[in-house]
Amino acid sequence: MKIILVNVIFLHITTWIIVNNTYLYVLVYTLCMKKILFAFTLLFGGLLGAKALDFKLTSEVYHAGAAIPQIHSRLGKNISPPLSWSGAPSNTKSFAIIMIDYDAKESVGHPVIHWVIYDIPPDVRTLATGEKDLKVGLNSYHLSGYIGMNPPRGKTHKYYTYIYALDIVRVPTHENPTASEVLRAIKGHIISKACLMGTYHKPFSRHHQ
Repeated sequence: MKIILVNVIFLHITTWIIVNNTYLYVLVYTLCMKKILFAFTLLFGGLLGAKALDFKLTSEVYHAGAAIPQIHSRLGKNISPPLSWSGAPSNTKSFAIIMIDYDAKESVGHPVIHWVIYDIPPDVRTLATGEKDLKVGLNSYHLSGYIGMNPPRGKTHKYYTYIYALDIVRVPTHENPTASEVLRAIKGHIISKACLMGTYHKPFSRHHQ
């Protein structure tokens, strides 16, 4: 009887050790895997993030968050600003650019598109002032090409210019597409994206220019 009792106790102790060791093993394994995944995220996530951050859009006439010169507005010469970009992914096959005023929604009920360009060759890195030699789409005024800033008098609006690095040579769309049509066509083909935001304040009258 004593031998049976000892065997039972020994069996319970052995089972407890095995079970707890299993739990400990699972716990240690889980912690190790979490650390490995965390390190993987830091390494490759950081590399991907750095790759995206390397792609930058700039202009020689205004800095990010600064005022866009009036010459590029409807009150000025209504010509597109010069743009430059760098750090595009090496597998980029073309670029597309869209300039949009989200603040216009307050006055006209929807964002206003000022500029749509697409099928920009991958070796192009700059657009000159008043660029005319690229494929353009329709702006919100149903005109091809660039249309200058024109917020309500006395208002300051923000203007976002986006550049998209694409993995396709040609955007599958018709001639003179809208911004929405271009965005739909490039969905799933965007490798990277950069943005430059500038502001424009429209004076109350021409005497305040």
